[in-house]
Amino acid sequence: MVRARTVIGFGVAAGSMLGAALVLRPLTRDKEVRDYRDAAGELATFVELGGVELHVVDAGAGNPAVVLLHGFAASTFSWRHLVEPLTAAHRVVAFDRPGFGLSQRPTVGSRDERSEMFTVAAGARLTLELLEALDIHEAILVGHSLGGMVAIRAALHDRSRISGMVLVSPAAKMPTGSSALARLSRVEGLRTPAERVARTVMPRATRLAPLLWHDHRSVDQSVLDGYAEPFSIDGWDRSLIDVLASLDEAAPSPSELARLEGVPTLVMVGDHDRVIRRGAVRSLAEAIPGATFVELSDCGHLPQEERPEAVLDLVNSFLDGLPARS
Repeated sequence: MVRARTVIGFGVAAGSMLGAALVLRPLTRDKEVRDYRDAAGELATFVELGGVELHVVDAGAGNPAVVLLHGFAASTFSWRHLVEPLTAAHRVVAFDRPGFGLSQRPTVGSRDERSEMFTVAAGARLTLELLEALDIHEAILVGHSLGGMVAIRAALHDRSRISGMVLVSPAAKMPTGSSALARLSRVEGLRTPAERVARTVMPRATRLAPLLWHDHRSVDQSVLDGYAEPFSIDGWDRSLIDVLASLDEAAPSPSELARLEGVPTLVMVGDHDRVIRRGAVRSLAEAIPGATFVELSDCGHLPQEERPEAVLDLVNSFLDGLPARS
C-alpha cells in the first residue's frame, strides 16, 4: 500500500506539474517547431531581462498595478479572463517566465546554470526586476500555483514595490514525488533521454486531465490549443527538463511567512483541487498575518479557468479594500 501511494503520488507530481498543455492536448514529435517571436506574432511585446526576452502583456492604467504570475507550464494565456476586466481601473501586467509561454528559451550556460534560472527564487528576483523595468512602484502580485510561491518570495525579498498579494491555489506543498523528479532531472546522463521521453509520453497524458479541472468535460478545443501553443516553440523540451530540475526548493517556513505581516493577502483554493492539498493552502494562509482565506466551490486547481467571475469578484473586492499607500 505504501509503495502504491508513492507511485500514485509520483504520477500526480509528474502529471500535474507538466501543466495543462501537456495534460490536455496530445502533441506529437512531428508538430511544427517555431521561433518564440514567430509564435507570439509581430504585435507582441518583449522585455529583455537577464539576457532573456520575456513575453509581456501590459494593458490599462491605474495604481496599484496588477501583476499576474502564471503557474508551472502555463503562460499569460491562463489569465485571459481577468486581464481585460481588471484594466477598467488598473494597469495589468502578465508575463511568461523563462522556460514558459512565449518567452525566449534560455540556451546559454550549463544545464545546472539554466535550471537555476527557473527556480522560484529566480522568478521572484525577475518579477522585481520587471517591476523596476516597467516603472511600477505599486503592485499587487496575483500568483497561481507555483506563481503564488514566486509572489511570496518576491515579497519576502523586497516589499517596497508590493502593495499586496492574491494567491490562487498556491503551491503550498509540492505533490509527492516532485523532489525525486527534480533529482532525476539533474542527472546528466538522464536529461537528454528525458527530453525524448517528454516528447513521447505527451499523447498518453490526456488521461491526467481530471487533475487540473473539477469538470474537465467543459474544456473546449480553444483552451487546449492556448495551453499547448508554447509547446511548439523551439527548445521547449530541453527547457522543460531544466525546469523540472528546479522543483525541489523548500517552501517558505512559518517564520518566513510571519515576516509578511503588513502585506495585505488574499488566499483562495478550489474545493476539488487535486494537485495542491487544501489543508496546506489553509495552513499557509493562517501563517500569513491578517491573510484572508476563501475556498471556491465546484472548482479544481484552475479557479481562473473554472470560476473566472468569482475570482474576478474576489480580486476586485480585495483591491477596493486596500488601505491607501502613503
